[in-house]
Amino acid sequence: MGAMVFVFICNGTSFWECASFDRFWLDVFFCLGAFFLDLREKFSPSFNFERLWIFVFIFLGYCFISLSWGHHLHDNLRGFFKFVRIYALLAMVLYLTTSHLFYQRLRWALLVGLLLNNINVIVQFFLGMDISGQQAYSSRIQGAFNDPNTLSIYVGLLFPILMTVMVDQKKISWFSGILLFLTSLSLYFSYTRVTIFFLFFFLLVVFLNWLKMRWRYKILLSLLCFLVIFSIRPQQSLSTFELFKNISTSPSVLERLYLWKIGMTMVKEKPMLGHGIASYTKINPKYFPEKMPYSADYLRYAYPHNGYLMLWIEIGLVGLVLYLLIFGELIRIAIRYLQRSCNRNDQLVMGLYLCSMFVFLSTSFFDTFLMSTQSRSTFWLVMAMMLSKIRLEKDPSFEK
Repeated sequence: MGAMVFVFICNGTSFWECASFDRFWLDVFFCLGAFFLDLREKFSPSFNFERLWIFVFIFLGYCFISLSWGHHLHDNLRGFFKFVRIYALLAMVLYLTTSHLFYQRLRWALLVGLLLNNINVIVQFFLGMDISGQQAYSSRIQGAFNDPNTLSIYVGLLFPILMTVMVDQKKISWFSGILLFLTSLSLYFSYTRVTIFFLFFFLLVVFLNWLKMRWRYKILLSLLCFLVIFSIRPQQSLSTFELFKNISTSPSVLERLYLWKIGMTMVKEKPMLGHGIASYTKINPKYFPEKMPYSADYLRYAYPHNGYLMLWIEIGLVGLVLYLLIFGELIRIAIRYLQRSCNRNDQLVMGLYLCSMFVFLSTSFFDTFLMSTQSRSTFWLVMAMMLSKIRLEKDPSFEK
């Protein structure tokens, strides 16, 4: 129970999270607690995946060197240690997860956290505030997260993980069924169109690829599903069809395009090495005009709503490429596993992990999830579980 309790503390109590909350010590607390409470299990200190760790250390080395040309040392150091802690979390989870029992505990702990989050969302929907007293954000629910978008990506990351449990159990238990229903409600109440679209799209790709069905039926089913998802019209919002019709006048689209334009101006000044880690809020005032367009003065304090662009601004093109190499290696490892696995259920589970990864990477193009403490902590916990599953299969091709 040690692992489950501490992952629950680390990731599940979302209604006590806030933007200023530093989760590093909870991450450490979780890992140390799981370690001491599960000493009876035999584990090996072998990490494997050497190429992945080479890319990680090269990236961290570059980030450390970049401190020399950053002009805001305190913020630069803080940003650097945020990168260090997510990879420390990945390493500690991989170190500890060396049995199928431990892997299952970690997964259930994440899902218990998801359940608590869903309950909190429903409370906020009906009462106007969540359990911690945080107010709802207009017609969209944000739970205890910074905004509805962050809540949506949190739920979107764990939705495929819930489905891996159903695949492994080869049935939908009463708990899984209730959690699936509540998770769907959380997605709807927070309604972030981009997250819902990419989650739906990648889930559809995974299941259609897994199902033994003629291609014409797969295409017909896909068109029907897209018609349904595009027709959903949440409260006080447009359906996707209506959004496309009015896209040239959409405030959300226009504001993002404006922020991207400002971001590219920052990039042009220091394209290769960047302005320094976590320096965006320090440098952005000089790039914004005195009078903001669309009467949106709040844009002065907004991030560029593109995680890749923000990384490019802060760590330059060199740092961005090194960072993307880590994701590329994760994808290579997962695809290699899919190619070598003969078990269709295992292939489906790995496809769902890839779905979670691609949802995160795709939506990050329209928001700053790559840099958000809440979203990327959850993401790297999911990636640690994916790598743990691959290693637990004891495939000789992954010994290096």
